[in-house]
Amino acid sequence: MSPGREHEAPGAGEARPVPPEGPLAVLVERLTSRGADRAVLTLVQRGNTMTHQTEQSVGHVAPSVESGTVDQDSPLFDPVADLYSEAMSSPRGAWQSARIEVGPEQDGVRPVVTTYGFADGAEDVQTWRSGRPTPAPPASAVGTDGDERPGDRAAADAPAPEQRPDEQRPDERWTEEPGDRSGTGTAEAAARDAEALDSDATADAPSAPGTGGTPVITEVDGPTGSSAGRTAPGTAPGSDDAQRVPDHVDHEEWHEDVEPPAPTGAGAAAAAAVAAGTAAGEDQDSSAPETAVSTDVSPSYRAPSGATDRPSQDALAEGNLVLKEADVLRRLAAAQRRLFGPDGTAMDVSTVLVRIRALGTYYDALTHVRKNGFWDQRRTFDLVPEDLLHVQEFKDESYVEGTGAPLAMMFRFRPGIPPEVSFDYADEEAFVRYEERLPAQNYLEELRMYPRTGANIPQHMNEALQDWNY
Repeated sequence: MSPGREHEAPGAGEARPVPPEGPLAVLVERLTSRGADRAVLTLVQRGNTMTHQTEQSVGHVAPSVESGTVDQDSPLFDPVADLYSEAMSSPRGAWQSARIEVGPEQDGVRPVVTTYGFADGAEDVQTWRSGRPTPAPPASAVGTDGDERPGDRAAADAPAPEQRPDEQRPDERWTEEPGDRSGTGTAEAAARDAEALDSDATADAPSAPGTGGTPVITEVDGPTGSSAGRTAPGTAPGSDDAQRVPDHVDHEEWHEDVEPPAPTGAGAAAAAAVAAGTAAGEDQDSSAPETAVSTDVSPSYRAPSGATDRPSQDALAEGNLVLKEADVLRRLAAAQRRLFGPDGTAMDVSTVLVRIRALGTYYDALTHVRKNGFWDQRRTFDLVPEDLLHVQEFKDESYVEGTGAPLAMMFRFRPGIPPEVSFDYADEEAFVRYEERLPAQNYLEELRMYPRTGANIPQHMNEALQDWNY
């Protein structure tokens, strides 16, 4: 077992029941709604994108595999967003990867194992049970010696009374065998079923045809669970980044595009069920195979590069001439925990942007946070203690003889995602435009502590030094 791995072994104690009203129950239902004996859903958060891979198998046949990235039209969108939001509000914080394994049903119950992976390498593994155990036969049906009583077999074998179509119960409206599904209900009945499925994730009725498309999730900065519309994990509802940091800050490179949210919830599910019911009645597409042997991947899909899986152990941090990306992020891990860990100082925001200018022993920091789609300035050291930013250490260890040390640094913190960092050796205004440059004595101290050749002294620094009285 690797360090930091929190594992609840399947055999250690009794597995907990899946919460009937939670997103996990909805995902288990969707994974098994097409008759799968076993299913695995893997979710990975990489940068601004949530990718998924779904494996479903029937009997001993090789599993069918679907993968992609999850959008708001996908049936997986709502439960995945809820699962991510649920984790963000927990003491442990948001996960970076999630794996949900569903086993074959036995006596009405399926085993479920969830594995959540976090940015620090820790894992949380839990075991669950989904469904309701099949009740034992009534005592009246068994004699004292354990044999069935006379007449019971005849009663059990007697044909059930014939029902008219309008007398069928909702869970009898759809009959399913591997590779075949037929619908006998009306479009209105299908809509009612969809509403029932949306309100009760553990309903016995399988989801209507056409709800198992290729899913996908896009993330932008912003809170989850807004009343303005459902959004992907970590996204803002319809914010417009033309609303930037105050005018004296040059923030053009940090614009973020936001897509309008699509309708979700019971209304969208009902519309999908109505459409599916109509198609089943008119086009007879219910006889199409239910197991995907192969799929057509969209030509526009671009798989994420492997470099986004984890910080590079060899590449230098952006703009830095000495320090590796992994070394910088390791130093900032404590600041990340201070902001977004248990009792964090920035639990109500989606982004903390810290921009620093540093000359000699002097440095200042300008910090803005993104909340509800807007930028707001906060006092830096109320959010993060000075010693957790390691500014002076970064300058000392980034120095290159003749070239100097960084004059500007940028740290962008977001919950559940490694910080983004950048350095600049030539201009202290690389990330922020200030109303006034620093006094000449600050440049003089910088050059005494971190000497440069004449070619590497910026023009504005030379101009400031001309005013210095020796």
